[in-house]
Amino acid sequence: MIENATNFTNATNLIDLPKVALDFFSNHLKALVAGVVGLVSFIILRRWIPMKLEYYFKIKQEHFDSIKNILDRWKTVKCELSPVFGLDYNFILLEKYSNIRKYQDFNYAVEHLTKYHCWDVWGRVMDSFNNLNNSASKTLNVLYETISNRLNEESFTSGIHIDIDLSLTLDQLVKILIEIANSGENQGCDEYIHIEAQEKWAQVKDTGSILAEKGSMQDLETFKRIICGFITNVHTQREIKDLYMQFENIKKDIRTFTDQLTPITDHIYKLKGKCKKCPHILWVFSP
Repeated sequence: MIENATNFTNATNLIDLPKVALDFFSNHLKALVAGVVGLVSFIILRRWIPMKLEYYFKIKQEHFDSIKNILDRWKTVKCELSPVFGLDYNFILLEKYSNIRKYQDFNYAVEHLTKYHCWDVWGRVMDSFNNLNNSASKTLNVLYETISNRLNEESFTSGIHIDIDLSLTLDQLVKILIEIANSGENQGCDEYIHIEAQEKWAQVKDTGSILAEKGSMQDLETFKRIICGFITNVHTQREIKDLYMQFENIKKDIRTFTDQLTPITDHIYKLKGKCKKCPHILWVFSP
């Protein structure tokens, strides 16, 4: 009986040997395949990751160069007096600002600038710019109405021709008042408005602009007296001077903004903040 049991056990072990061998071979094959796959993956990643990182730094540099282009152009923006002063014109202009706002990356540059103090300065510039133009518009409208009413109250007896919509008269008057505000001196009306007896017209000396013509000398002198009344009026001078001083303060703020922008552009690759177009390191895993 014992001999039979031993024979049975040996027979069973002989039956299990192929399975054991198969499992052994299978495990080693899996390990070999895993090793080969790991080695191939390592070789691929060793070449792929540097390539992707190089691409990442390349697009990052291109992005910052694009932002620098915007900021460099921004530094050329200046606040200028309008070439024409009238009811349909702004008192001051931000030269070149509308141009840089058209660039595709302008909004991305703004997202970065919000991390710097200069953005607060620019916010002050824009607030002052809008407030000044609104205040100037109201002032010029009142001035226009006052000039119009004053001329309509006068009884001109001859066929004098006056600037029909007073646009030229208002423009030249404001320019004279700005000149007075800038120089701090009022040299008297004769230094600004001149009556040409032979040609029979009233003109601005500096520009040669003719504000009234024809008619009698008496009417031309009356017209000059009315316009001179605004030139020498202390209240009118003060209002225009206040507008002019606000303009000068905006120019100072723009210079401050430019001064603060310069070191940012000089170290553009250390630019603070993130924008929607900024490349991210995880992008190396994108196609």
